[in-house]
Amino acid sequence: MRDAPLISVIMSVHNHAAFVVDAVESVLKQTFADWELILINNGSTDRSPALIDELARRDPRVRPVHQEDIGLPAARNRGIGLARGPWIAYLDSDDVWFPNTLETYARYVAAHAQAQFVFGFAHRLRGARITVLPGEHQHRPVGTKELFERMFLTPLTVCHRRELWEQAGRFDEALRWCDDYDLFLRMSLSCVFEPVGRALGLRRRHDGNLSAPSGRSQQVEAEVLRRFAEGAGRAVLDERHVRRRLGRVYARAARRYLGERDYGQALALAQEAQALTPTWRNRMLCRLCTWLAPRSHAARRTLETSTPSPPAAHGWH
Repeated sequence: MRDAPLISVIMSVHNHAAFVVDAVESVLKQTFADWELILINNGSTDRSPALIDELARRDPRVRPVHQEDIGLPAARNRGIGLARGPWIAYLDSDDVWFPNTLETYARYVAAHAQAQFVFGFAHRLRGARITVLPGEHQHRPVGTKELFERMFLTPLTVCHRRELWEQAGRFDEALRWCDDYDLFLRMSLSCVFEPVGRALGLRRRHDGNLSAPSGRSQQVEAEVLRRFAEGAGRAVLDERHVRRRLGRVYARAARRYLGERDYGQALALAQEAQALTPTWRNRMLCRLCTWLAPRSHAARRTLETSTPSPPAAHGWH
């Protein structure tokens, strides 16, 4: 084994004591041995720090890092900055790999010297139940246009050259959601995504998932896509395609906000969707939001004016 491993695995942990042991053990059980694991305790307040240290004592390839919570994108950037390997892989602390994941990556890049970014797909794990999912784009290399259309990549199933992270400008530390989507879009301008054609692990779904969809997370996705389309992606994306895609994402965000009863924000995003793609569905969405938003505001005003004020203090005991 070389002094520097072939693959550096990046894992950030924040209050995942219930899952982190399974995640790290899935790395320790890999059939391919030439790796290191940068295991970052990102400001955990549960038992995660003690578990991380215990796991690190089991294998010198596990490199623990303890720090304050700086957010997932910043933690990933720090982990890659500490990495010694020319290839970067990711495993979130609530997900697990199959035993041959790193071997699959290593065999592929050994056989394809020009590869810069390889990917597979994952199945879903909820509780003890595994849902087998089909892989997307597993038959040929794909790039910017396919990724702009849909985020089909998940961090636990990608491996890329370290230089791509540097060239693309690293993870945007201002993003709470979609930091991986944002980075991979920028990477797509310098490479193609090459499929390995197999499932590589299990993506765990639970109540605490950071990636659980919400109105705000869907809005951020639209904003990430728009920023890319109006900036670096302008030269490779078709305007009609961009408007269609953004219209769908803004409409989806508006529907999420409707479910959350944030009718004002729902209306603003429905209007954005309608301006981009004036479809019948978007017109109906705008009408619904237009009808609900003032009624919601009126209901709040009624509640405020009908709620008795607290009694004035008179100074007695």
